Amino acid sequence: MIKNYFAIAWRKIRQSPMYAFINIFSLAIGLASCMIIYLFIQDERSFDAFHSQKENIYRLDEIQNFTGTNVQKVALSMPGMGPNLVKEFPEVRNFTRFMNRQKVLVQKDEKRLLLPNLAIVDSTFLEIFDFEVLMGDRSTALDEPYSIMLTEETALKFFNTVEEAIGNTVTLRGDECKVTGILANLPENTHMRFDALVSMASITRQDPEFNDRWGSNFLNTYLLLNPKTDVKTLEEKFPAFLRAHMSDPDINKYYVLFLQRLDQVHLASSDIEHDYNNYRKFNGAYLDIFTIVAVFILLIAAVNFMNLTTARASHRWKEIGVRKTIGARKGQLFVQFIFESILLACLAMILALLLDLVFIPIVNQLIGRQLSLLPFFKEPANLLFIVLSATTLGLLTGIYPSFYMTSFNMARVLKGGGKGDGASVFRSSLVILQFGLAIAMIVSTLVVIQQLTFIENKDIGFEKDQMMLIDMNGDVNAKFENLRTEFKRSPFVLGVTASGQRLGENFHQWGFKVKGDTGVFILTPSNVNVDYEYLS
Repeated sequence: MIKNYFAIAWRKIRQSPMYAFINIFSLAIGLASCMIIYLFIQDERSFDAFHSQKENIYRLDEIQNFTGTNVQKVALSMPGMGPNLVKEFPEVRNFTRFMNRQKVLVQKDEKRLLLPNLAIVDSTFLEIFDFEVLMGDRSTALDEPYSIMLTEETALKFFNTVEEAIGNTVTLRGDECKVTGILANLPENTHMRFDALVSMASITRQDPEFNDRWGSNFLNTYLLLNPKTDVKTLEEKFPAFLRAHMSDPDINKYYVLFLQRLDQVHLASSDIEHDYNNYRKFNGAYLDIFTIVAVFILLIAAVNFMNLTTARASHRWKEIGVRKTIGARKGQLFVQFIFESILLACLAMILALLLDLVFIPIVNQLIGRQLSLLPFFKEPANLLFIVLSATTLGLLTGIYPSFYMTSFNMARVLKGGGKGDGASVFRSSLVILQFGLAIAMIVSTLVVIQQLTFIENKDIGFEKDQMMLIDMNGDVNAKFENLRTEFKRSPFVLGVTASGQRLGENFHQWGFKVKGDTGVFILTPSNVNVDYEYLS
């Protein structure tokens, strides 16, 4: 019976190739778009999901409220917070700190390289986070001062093999550091980026008071809490904790500590400033919008599929009448039309996968991602999910057309008439829904384009097209006047200046004491150090 259904369905496709192509291709476009959106959403939600203790890892953040600037959430914390929290609160099982240093000069013999990201971390870092260690003992590799772990990619820039790197040394800011481990290259879906890890003991060796420093925020602190810890109750203890360690009795007016679960760092930090170690930070609220868009696209494609199938029914009235006359039951006809619908949906799914294989690399270039369909093909469960999705879609979209075609009045059909008098309210509603959703998405797209155009063309007070921004580190800062002199020799350079922070970043806050008529008061405005030619 199934073979017969398949033969009839395939014959109909060959008899009406244009109709079949339009129906399959339109559904395939919708499915391909939905799959790309799904891959994008899954990629964003996969950040930091590979850590086995992710449910109990929290980042320590602050709400700062200083006179002279706005109230702001920041991702930074003080060096003394982590060590003292783990001592004083039984809810805190472990902690680690992450202090990022960019463009640090590392040297091995004649090889000199500026590492893009070097992180200084506590010895507990690899006990909390599950970054893969290729060589070395993850529990002791960062215990000793001047210990360094290199990623595989970084190690091969200094040594011929990773085996040669282990036990060898590299020079970091004049200090020799021993390579105690090799890390696998970082996955794309982690908010922390580093090319090497240096032990925090290297800092505490030089500054024994580092673990009890307060007042200055310049690193990230991560806490591993005991399972089932009441986070709100723990946060309520933080004001007393700050008062105990900082001399200012009004300290709680200026600082409020709060915890941010690891899976929220990537997607729920759009309102957090000074968040310098959050790779590809994304506003998770947009994922809900993408989900709605995907549903709309799929709904438009499904309704279009139903409308085309139903419209095509007028060419099959006599076929249905003859088959009923020679004994075909209504249920058999219904199953036949459902089977045809499922076959078309499966062909559309195959075409959608082929379209995604072609266009996903192009999409990746446009949005700067590494989306891939390969995980679907590696897991049998994913392949089964795709087959079931196509089958379910074909079933759902084929139910109404099948009911419609099997409900024909055969006496009227065989006499040369149509199905019956009157228009179908349901079919009309489907057409209205389809066009309504399409128009709504077109209008929404135009609004987004207008907003993007406004952002690109808004006058921000200076002409940015002819400006070049050059990142510098401490060594280059010391030679800035030499750089300025050399640049100004070029006839193409109109001016050279420098700034402590680049435009677009959150400026830091520094405190000032101001003497007024009523006495001395303190202001802490946002400010930035600039070169004297900055304004011109």
